[in-house]
Amino acid sequence: MTRRVNFIEEINATKDTWKIKVRIIGLWRVDRSSAPSLEMIFMDENGDKIEAVVKNYHISLWEPQLQEGQSYVGENFDVVTNEGQYRGCKHPFKLIFQKGTIMTNKQLSEIPPYIYQFTAFEDILSGVATTNVLIGNLHVSFNLVYIYALTCLCQ
Repeated sequence: MTRRVNFIEEINATKDTWKIKVRIIGLWRVDRSSAPSLEMIFMDENGDKIEAVVKNYHISLWEPQLQEGQSYVGENFDVVTNEGQYRGCKHPFKLIFQKGTIMTNKQLSEIPPYIYQFTAFEDILSGVATTNVLIGNLHVSFNLVYIYALTCLCQ
C-alpha cells in the first residue's frame, strides 16, 4: 500500500513516517569540530518550509546524493522540536535524517524553485519581525535596510 504524501504544514512529532515532496532550496555544511552536519531547507508546493539535518555519521552517505535546487520525495525522518538560538525557518519542528530515511530524486514541476515571503520594513524597524530565523540573503537584507534608512534620513 502506498503511503499518502503529506504537506510540510502537517508535520509534527506524533510520528516519523511522514512522506513529503520537497525541493531543497538551501543546503550548507556546518563544520563544528565536535559534530559537523549537513543542513538544508525543504520547501513544498505550498511554499511551506522545514529545516532538515544530516548528522555527522550520515554525511558521507547523503552529501553526494543531495543537491540544492533539486526536488525529492522523502520518507522516514526523526522529527524533533526546532529550537535554538538561530533557526533555518519558522516551522516548529525539524527533520533529522536517520538510517531508514529515503530520498528519491524526482522532477517535481509543481514545486517552484523559490516562493518569496517578504518581511515588511516596518516590522523589521519596529522589532516585530522574528529575528532568530533566516529570512533570505542577509547581504541583500542588510543593504535594503541601509538604503531604506538612508532614504528616511535624507527626506
